[in-house]
Amino acid sequence: MVRRIATTVTALLVAFGIYATFVCLILHRLNQMIHVTVVQSTVAKNAAADGYVLIFGVPIHYSVPLTAAATALALLLLADLMARLRRTRRAQFDECVECGRPITSWRGRCPGCGVRVGPG
Repeated sequence: MVRRIATTVTALLVAFGIYATFVCLILHRLNQMIHVTVVQSTVAKNAAADGYVLIFGVPIHYSVPLTAAATALALLLLADLMARLRRTRRAQFDECVECGRPITSWRGRCPGCGVRVGPG
């Protein structure tokens, strides 16, 4: 279960990155189709002064990429925290820390996933 959540979070982050890339490419293509080169050159000159950054030729406020990066970092930290809490809870209730199956013996291996259990 721990690996599934980490994999899910990673897959969602990758999907979000791909989605954001395609949205930026589509916006850039639309910008080229509309022929707003005069406005774009004016915005490009004033973009740094106004608090914007050009991403694929599209002016985007600095807060948008910063928010996306902070959200991605927060999701990774949250996934790690949840995995630690899950393992701690399973250890407290005599369950295998990997799969959550109830442990009947404190030696040997877990019958569900084969993780080593106990001191011996």
